[in-house]
Amino acid sequence: MLFRSVAAFTGPALAAGVPRLSSAYHTPIPAVQGVAAGHVPGGEGLLEVATAKTRVTAIKRHDRRESLVVRLYNMTGDPVEETVTTGSAIIEAWRIDLLEERLEPVPGTGNRLMIDLRGHEIVTLELVLEGHG
Repeated sequence: MLFRSVAAFTGPALAAGVPRLSSAYHTPIPAVQGVAAGHVPGGEGLLEVATAKTRVTAIKRHDRRESLVVRLYNMTGDPVEETVTTGSAIIEAWRIDLLEERLEPVPGTGNRLMIDLRGHEIVTLELVLEGHG
């Protein structure tokens, strides 16, 4: 079944809170941890961003390395300093290109890293997480 919604607003969509309204219509994907003993309680979340100005548009396992590829998009025309927080400590973080080749390291501390995004910039990161390599 397909549900549609219409929200009236004036001015820029971000300032009017349209992304927040849109998120209210997302249905969470049910997930069950696949272990031999059956369902067990989960741990920390995988990843989150701090501002409402960016969106995570993709998360996947790297094709050749034991790491995650994360794509972020700045929805505004203004520069944004974003904080990415992971459920596990970050061992290494890199900006990568669309072919998933490493461009430059991204500094971080513990399970957080700061990333600067220009207006409407899409950034792809590679994260090597503790216990997942």
